[in-house]
Parts: sequence; structure tokens; C-alpha cells
Amino acid sequence: YVLILEGDHLILRPIPNLATREVAAGFFFPYMSPDQQPDHPRVVGKWYDGPRRDVQATGPSPAILHIETLRRITQMWFDLSVELKADPESDRVFGWVLEMWGYTITCARLGVKHKLVQQLQIEPASTWHQNITAEAPYIYHYTFGLEYTFDGLPMVGQEGEWSFDKRKYMGKFPPSPFGPPPKCAHEAAHVLS
Repeated sequence: YVLILEGDHLILRPIPNLATREVAAGFFFPYMSPDQQPDHPRVVGKWYDGPRRDVQATGPSPAILHIETLRRITQMWFDLSVELKADPESDRVFGWVLEMWGYTITCARLGVKHKLVQQLQIEPASTWHQNITAEAPYIYHYTFGLEYTFDGLPMVGQEGEWSFDKRKYMGKFPPSPFGPPPKCAHEAAHVLS
């Protein structure tokens, strides 16, 4: 079995094998539903002529697959992602999640099903008060920046007095030592510090 992760995934606890030879495991991404946006049904239909429900609202990461399943989908996933990028409408509609669509459409074409596991990861932000301890996810997907005042109030749409955002450190490391977040900042800030 193969666990596919991204560089901004922090493993919080051991991840059990949630897949079988027949069924992969993936995270549920609501924005990956083939009916989520008005253009999705038409554009998904250009690339998959089966029932839209076969195109699951998941992506390639995080995912757990049997190695043979990964071998079976890899080339088609790559080729389809390149085709999607070359198609102006698909590129516009799918945008930054285009390769995720390449994955899910490939899986639908090949009959690869996923068990969607919400607990696989969590994607907290300073304004989304997700309880990491209570939800007990396996992975913290550090995709959103954490911005707070020194008093621990979340900052929306602007850099906080205390700020931890991966986009600020492209090509360089965060300062060391990195100061702790404000005491009343949400749990997510304390997990990362």
C-alpha cells in the first residue's frame, strides 16, 4: 500500500491502512464534487461519460492505495492532467485543482472507488475554529496561514502581528527561534509552533 502526502502535511498520529486492495481511501473535498459549480457537470462530462456520481469528491492527497491500483492509474492520471491543462475551458474551470480532477476522473474511468474518510486530515485556519483534539485527525494539512493579533484575535484578510504562513517562507526557513503564538490563539497555532 502507498500513502500519498504533500509537503505541508503534518502527521499527528499513526495512520492505519484505511484502504483495501479493492477500495482506496481518500479525504472528502466538497469542492471536488462534479455538481459543486455550475460549469462542473458540463466540463466533467467532456472527460467522463459515465454517471457523475462515479467521480468522487476526493483527490490524490491524502490518499491510501494498493500499489497495483497506483500503478494502474498513474499514466492515465498524468496524461489526462496534461490534456485538461491544454483544454482552455477545463483549465479555467478546474484551475488550481486541475490535477486533482485528473486523478478523480481517471479513477472513475478505471472503476477505482474510494472510502472517503473525513478524519484523514484537518485544514484549520485562524478563523475556522476546528477542534484538533476532539476531531482527532491523522494529518494536519497546513494549507492556510494563521494570523493573529498579539491578544489572540484572528486577523482576516491581512497579516497578523503573530503570523505563521507557509507562503512567506518560500525558498527560506522561518526565523529561529520562532516566537510562540498568543496564549488564546486557536489550538491550530499551538500545534504548529
